[in-house]
Amino acid sequence: EFGRPGLRVREQKGVITQNVRIRQIASALEHAADWEYVSDVLHSGLEDGDFSGFRLRVYDHTDDDYNGSKGTVVYTRSVLLKPDLDEVEWSLNLEFQSETYRGQLELNCPYSEQSLMIDVNVLLQVLSPALCRVCRNITGEERYLRIPERVIAKRASAGF
Repeated sequence: EFGRPGLRVREQKGVITQNVRIRQIASALEHAADWEYVSDVLHSGLEDGDFSGFRLRVYDHTDDDYNGSKGTVVYTRSVLLKPDLDEVEWSLNLEFQSETYRGQLELNCPYSEQSLMIDVNVLLQVLSPALCRVCRNITGEERYLRIPERVIAKRASAGF
């Protein structure tokens, strides 16, 4: 335990890189007009990081019932980012919701002796609230939403 602070200092550059990447994802989500775009942003942003995959599930929150159902599935996508890893994985599940949607983002990471190069607080305090804002911005009428051309240009050039 006494050696861990020194190890953490050496790993800090990787942690900072991953934290910046999560903040970039959260910023890019401000322009989301549909769930496919959200999934594409997550895919691009997480692709070169420590995570081996993710699953995004979105439910119609207005369709909840009192029997514990999460509502009708609106969108679901699973992405395997590192197919060559056959290791045991663990996952982190971020829940998000608004008046219209409820969802889960499950982030998978291979189990290894190496530390995860991310601050979990950044996921909880930056990415999770960004997903809640997306829930409020994407309405059930998104097919009628006009996207300004500047957003389309940013969408096409979103790179991490």
